Amino acid sequence: MSPEPRPLPLSGITVLDLGQIYQGPYAGFLLAMAGARVIKVEQTRGEPLRARGDSISYAALNSSKETITLDLKSEAGREMFLGLAEKADEVLVNFAPGVPENLGIDADSLWEVNPELVFAHASGFGLSGPDSTQTAMDITVQAHMGPMSVTGHPDQPPVNAGVAFIDFLGGTHLYGESSLHCLKLRKLVWAESWKPQWQRPLITPFVRTCCPGIKPGWRPEPATNTLR
Repeated sequence: MSPEPRPLPLSGITVLDLGQIYQGPYAGFLLAMAGARVIKVEQTRGEPLRARGDSISYAALNSSKETITLDLKSEAGREMFLGLAEKADEVLVNFAPGVPENLGIDADSLWEVNPELVFAHASGFGLSGPDSTQTAMDITVQAHMGPMSVTGHPDQPPVNAGVAFIDFLGGTHLYGESSLHCLKLRKLVWAESWKPQWQRPLITPFVRTCCPGIKPGWRPEPATNTLR
């Protein structure tokens, strides 16, 4: 008689995924692959990736999820979401800073109905500091943190990477951090269940791989196809 398969690490964990485009949905996808029940909450007109007509990316990033639509700007929609949050283990968002507060679904509001909830909020430039109010897409962080300056050829303008690696890198980190917090929550050893994560610090080690000689006054140059 063959042994019963071991449950996946996040089996029994319920996640409300309000992620948009790539970063948030990818984190939710990884959580689902790890066994969590992931409920994707879309606005009534649909998640923005749908509007791009990119059905393949949408399907890939949101497979293994349940999906509902809610108008979070309405009182009825917000109340329904709070009812879901009351029974969930994690809420995942990658809204711009201030949006959860405007919708009344920020960490403090959600903790009133579920004090043990993990609130995972990803943003481009953090939730505090001089750049925190800036909105960010993958290409924004590529330009801000230097990858574009080392991509391409020396006699040509900076080039952005062909894939949205910043978004997927950020989604991977968001998944890893929130997973650990969910596992800690299950063991009842986690007290402050809020984890912000932002993209800008994540790219620094990557830029260093093609710029090992960084020092004061140094200017980056495209690395073309040089092996490092």
